[in-house]
Amino acid sequence: MERGGAQIEDKRQGWSCIRLAVEELSLFRPEEKKMSTLAFLGASNLLLHVLDQIGPTMMVLRQDIQRNIERVEETYMLDPNLYSSLEEIVQKEVVGEGSARQADSCCRSILWLARHRYTSILLLTDIHALGNQSSQTNIF
Repeated sequence: MERGGAQIEDKRQGWSCIRLAVEELSLFRPEEKKMSTLAFLGASNLLLHVLDQIGPTMMVLRQDIQRNIERVEETYMLDPNLYSSLEEIVQKEVVGEGSARQADSCCRSILWLARHRYTSILLLTDIHALGNQSSQTNIF
């Protein structure tokens, strides 16, 4: 009896981690004009952590996100004061270099990271809802 209760508690703990991740990822709004680069990278790294918890099924997605994070980090590290907001990074590539449309541009990395974050929130919200439904109906 105790073993079944421990399994249910472990399952609930996993779902609460997913709920927490959804809440943290939801803190960042795309309508904010001057989003902090470090905050954006922090949320993106949180997404990597969540994918690690899901397992090897998401390895290809995880690698894509990791590479995009690295591109943004590389640009940020060139001048952390100048590139403290994502807007500055985008302006550098759009206005300054004209490299925004290149496949390996930081602009594309930011765009894909934002898309991954948005779709991950939707996915994790659905997973959390399904977990709540199954834990309510499948109590031993």
